Amino acid sequence: MDNITIKEGFPGQQIVAVPKRLKKWLTKDVVCNPFYFGDLGYYPNAHYHQRERKQGSDEHIFIYCVSGSGWIRVDDILHEIHPGMYFVLPKHTPHSYGANKKKPWSIYWLHFNGVTADSLIAIHKDRANIPCDVGYQKQFIDLFELLLGLTENNFSEAHLRYACILTYKFISDFIFFESAKEMVSERGSNLRNDIVDFLIENIDKPLGADEIAKKFNYSRSHLFNYFKKETGHSLMYYFNMKKIQKACEYLSYTDLSIKEISLKTGFQDQLYFSRVFKKYIGLSPRAYRNK
Repeated sequence: MDNITIKEGFPGQQIVAVPKRLKKWLTKDVVCNPFYFGDLGYYPNAHYHQRERKQGSDEHIFIYCVSGSGWIRVDDILHEIHPGMYFVLPKHTPHSYGANKKKPWSIYWLHFNGVTADSLIAIHKDRANIPCDVGYQKQFIDLFELLLGLTENNFSEAHLRYACILTYKFISDFIFFESAKEMVSERGSNLRNDIVDFLIENIDKPLGADEIAKKFNYSRSHLFNYFKKETGHSLMYYFNMKKIQKACEYLSYTDLSIKEISLKTGFQDQLYFSRVFKKYIGLSPRAYRNK
């Protein structure tokens, strides 16, 4: 049985408790079932807030501290929680947590479940059971406030499905926070992006492998191995893919002849262009345009 210590609630608190009947619907709905929300809320300045679950919970638990401080104990390890930190407790994990007695935390908290939720937490074990620091993120709080509004005021099917999708995004934004930061920092100065930009800028040219390697002052093997590792595609496959994607645009939105499109995408031989197009798209250029 859970042990909980709260004195008379917290002024300004918001709580959405999901009724049993509604939770049953969430588990059966084809949209909601993979990733759905449970109880959720906001506890400001949560004096005396403390919980212990010796058997864990039947749902995953998420807590985000925005002010004050607190603590979490898992596997007999005590972690301090400070503003900007969040933690995820996988379901069935024995734990306890609570607010600091002198500077109690203010927290957003959320229970969630579903087969996709299980997989997400299992894959990202490094984000579970320990505090992770993302700092104060207003966009995350705004998203949570939207989620609160959806779940406390309207139980229509459309609102519930949208709330489940937002729950998935909300949790994912935290789990993938570091990866997203890395992607942003790489923009404009990453060799992979420089290569991609160069290919797109020269999509109308019949560039060969040696010409591309020379442009970046690398050996052909080094550049190609690097690009394959970064993108999962060989460089020339990727280049041809971007050419064919551009050809699809021309076929869909212009009256250019197939020969003209072939030349504008760097293929001097129209028959070769048609063979490559069919290899990538599964249709000939003419059939694609007619379709």
